[in-house]
Amino acid sequence: MLTNNPTSSTYEMERLRALQDCDILDTPPEQEFDNITKLASLICNTPIAIIALVDEDRLWFKSVIGLNCKQLPRSFSFAEQAIQSDHIFEVCDATEDERFSLHPSVIDDHHLRYYAAAPLIDEDGYRLGTICVFDQLPRAMTPAQKEGLEILAKEVITHISLRKKAKELSLKAQRFEELLNISTVSPEIHCILDDKGELLFVNNAVTTVLEYEVEEAIGLTVWTFCYPEDIDRVVEALESGLADGTKQFNIDFRIVTKSGLIRWLSWNMVCKNKRWYAYGRDITENKRVENELMKLSFVASKVNNAVVINDSDNHVTWVNAAFEKITGFTLEDMKGKRLGDLIQGPGTDLELIEQARELTNRHQSFTVDLLAYRKDKQPIWLSIYNTVVFNDEGKVEIEVEIILDITEKRKRKKNYSCFLWWPVKRIPV
Repeated sequence: MLTNNPTSSTYEMERLRALQDCDILDTPPEQEFDNITKLASLICNTPIAIIALVDEDRLWFKSVIGLNCKQLPRSFSFAEQAIQSDHIFEVCDATEDERFSLHPSVIDDHHLRYYAAAPLIDEDGYRLGTICVFDQLPRAMTPAQKEGLEILAKEVITHISLRKKAKELSLKAQRFEELLNISTVSPEIHCILDDKGELLFVNNAVTTVLEYEVEEAIGLTVWTFCYPEDIDRVVEALESGLADGTKQFNIDFRIVTKSGLIRWLSWNMVCKNKRWYAYGRDITENKRVENELMKLSFVASKVNNAVVINDSDNHVTWVNAAFEKITGFTLEDMKGKRLGDLIQGPGTDLELIEQARELTNRHQSFTVDLLAYRKDKQPIWLSIYNTVVFNDEGKVEIEVEIILDITEKRKRKKNYSCFLWWPVKRIPV
């Protein structure tokens, strides 16, 4: 937000930030700016003309004629006064102006006498610098010269603004190019469709996922690939969402490849300006695993033993009713967590849990008897049989743990041991 007082510290911080955002300091000479300084020199009939930008502690010259330097200290400068003016700032004879009579450029070999400047004020009102002219002779500008210098100041600002916008556009183009390159090599399908579902752009993943060449796919509609039984469901979801003002959709549906294979894809889609921007991820394997889990879950739900199904990272994805009955933990309690973290307590052999996890990490099945704790903190002995299920590629798909409550068995074993030991203790020595 622009602070109105150009002498305040807040304004100065904002002004310097605006100058830095122009990304023009310490850049090479540019013909557009050099042409403007030449015009300033010609219009004002002066040997020296400068486009000076006022940095934190220096005046940096974007373009200079008649002076052999690129920058000067900001302190004690003509520009320090000039940028505070709204119009032409003019010093007709510096030797008679108490503000500048002792200025080094006035008393040294340059013998500068005349100075005039127009402030460079950007579209947000920040004073970035000046376009100025110097002469070694006292003089005064004509109204036409003043008007000409003010017009040139506006031209400088226009070129700075165009330069900034050109760089921003270049960066956007570069980012777009990077995104395009990323999408091109991505294993996911990235595409742009018109409001009728016709493909305007698609990346190379269409070849591996749908078995079409990019050139073949362009111009086809998404319904060309959609599994016939899913079309009505997808259309209804999109039309219903658009009617409610929804612009972003997440939909899973099947597609048919060029050779007739059926794959499941999970689509993220955004509708903007009658264009659909979408990317689809192949979840065929995930769907297969889900179906297998559903079958396994159905079977497991019918048995009396507790059953826990974990994902390949050993996090619980499903438990049956018997597990909830034995331990008191529900699926909501367990989902996404590790079994050993929830059922351990003061008497649990933690070293045994770590050994079991090490076997799990090595994808080895195991059986272990463990003192565990129910959700209500009551101790319970469990016999856990863990088995690893591999997919067709030899990678771990799921882990299944079948759990028996052996608390009563352990008690009977302990009582039996005590019964055997009791007579021995009664034998006199």
